[in-house]
Amino acid sequence: MDKYKINLVDAGDSAVSIRFPQEISEKIHREVIYYLDLIRSSALEGKIPGVLDIVPSYAAILLRFDPLITDGETIKNTLEEILISNPSSAAHKSQRRVIEIPVVYGGEYGPDLEAVAEHTGLSTEEVIRLHSEPEYPVYMIGFLAGFPYLGGLNPALATPRLASPRLSVPAGSVGIADKQTGIYPVESPGGWQIIGRTDAKLYDPYSDKPFLVSAGDVIKFVPVDKLNINGDDNSNSENKSECEPALRILSSGPLTTIQDLGRNGYMDKGISVCGAMDANALAELNLMLGNSASAAGLEATFITPRIEFLRDTIFAVSPSKQRPARFLRALPCKKVFARILLLQAESTFHQYSEVAPQISKIESEG
Repeated sequence: MDKYKINLVDAGDSAVSIRFPQEISEKIHREVIYYLDLIRSSALEGKIPGVLDIVPSYAAILLRFDPLITDGETIKNTLEEILISNPSSAAHKSQRRVIEIPVVYGGEYGPDLEAVAEHTGLSTEEVIRLHSEPEYPVYMIGFLAGFPYLGGLNPALATPRLASPRLSVPAGSVGIADKQTGIYPVESPGGWQIIGRTDAKLYDPYSDKPFLVSAGDVIKFVPVDKLNINGDDNSNSENKSECEPALRILSSGPLTTIQDLGRNGYMDKGISVCGAMDANALAELNLMLGNSASAAGLEATFITPRIEFLRDTIFAVSPSKQRPARFLRALPCKKVFARILLLQAESTFHQYSEVAPQISKIESEG
């Protein structure tokens, strides 16, 4: 830490931010990746207990931890020891993974290529050449799952975003926005100038390895004449439920969503933790039904949804006034515990008042 100061700053009660000089540069990026690897290794070796996520950005690393296991001061003391023991990445030249991305430029896949050429005063051929020449460092992943923030765009290609963003940009689209270039990993609204498309899947939730690139990798665009684009292949039968539907949502009510307990460890790939607002209530209801505590359920706020049951169903509901949300779970189960209902096919559930007498009866009999 003798070249410049690295600051360790609390980021709430369950995270610490490791802050490098606030600039976007290859030099700072190499430092970030160097210490990212060190911190990850230390966490895997058990030297930093309670780690939930380690997230790099342009000039910082965020470390999220479980406050029930450790605290910010302990984390900062451990991180300071790691930083002091490993003062710089200068003597450590790590191998960076180079990932080639095939791109068809222009035409239907690159509708804005000519606009970029016109704005920059270059020919379309020159735009393609200048865009595919560099090796682009992946500074971080964010915005969308698997979306890489890249450095290294030739300044001659800098082009403003579209005046009116598109409602839908296809997955694999390669774009330019001001001094940045990037790849849309999934279909999304967006305002970048689209100059081409790739068939490389940057994010595939059905794969054992869902993310193609990580912070610290290098991307090399390779011009090609054709792509193998067959639409989304979500046909993996192992990832699809074979169960018949148990219910139909007739009306959702405001802010009804499907939630589980969320997932840690993916923020560095652009996926936030998410999960139920009242995690304890969801876990309790799932355990009552014999499910995993983290199984998904319906989270309803303010007004519960109106649900039609398509077959005999075991259903648990948490209507406590102390809780800000209600969790509804419909799955077959052999045992019935407190606050669990047996609803027959073609019955409906709407407000808690409709079923409160049944719940009281079950609780008194159980």
